[in-house]
Amino acid sequence: MQASEIITRAARLLGLSSADVLADAALLDEFLGYANDAVRSIERHGPWRWLMAEAAITTTSGVETIDLPADFAALQVGSDIFAADGNWGRLCLVEPLHMLHLRSQTPSSGRPAYYSPIFEPNELLWRLQLWPKPDAAIGLRVPYRRRVAAMADTTERPQIPEELHELAAIGAAAEAEEQREKVQAGSQRAKFAGMLAQAWTEHSTPVTDQRPIRLSRIGDERSLADRFRDQPITINVTS
Repeated sequence: MQASEIITRAARLLGLSSADVLADAALLDEFLGYANDAVRSIERHGPWRWLMAEAAITTTSGVETIDLPADFAALQVGSDIFAADGNWGRLCLVEPLHMLHLRSQTPSSGRPAYYSPIFEPNELLWRLQLWPKPDAAIGLRVPYRRRVAAMADTTERPQIPEELHELAAIGAAAEAEEQREKVQAGSQRAKFAGMLAQAWTEHSTPVTDQRPIRLSRIGDERSLADRFRDQPITINVTS
């Protein structure tokens, strides 16, 4: 459903006139914010299956950084970046500080063996730093968790499964009730929490981390990787 319908349902749950809400530009914008807050709460509840994606990116010879997808939020737990051609093993995730060490201690060009995600705050995007610098165009597969974009107007639909749209409406009602009435937990919050917990059991079954533990001079790579990742994933989905 579109944001306008989510807002309509949220207003009705609070005993408000949906027509009045939709007709008042300031009030409508306020409720759109409540709807986005609800969607964000759903997204952040855990590593949903529908948030998992895999990007195919290609390196440029002589360039050590490469842009990650605009909706990149985090690397998937239990997964590593690997070459798409199948002729090359997985890359090792390292912290930025260790990347500086590697740059001074290892050859500067060749097939990348290490990577580190870096965030560019001025551009609001994530990049992948590779080392050594690629000496050719190499296809990489990057399993990651998507970030759900906020709805900018009432004609947009939330980037969550259709079956969770009603949950978003209840969450919007909970947000509106608490913020408008200045209460910590309104009557709609318990309903939202219960339905969210039920949806979680239906849409997510976490798996264990199957990556081998590989040690090197720069430390335990699994412990380094976990600093860039969220919670255990459920399933890989190709976007």
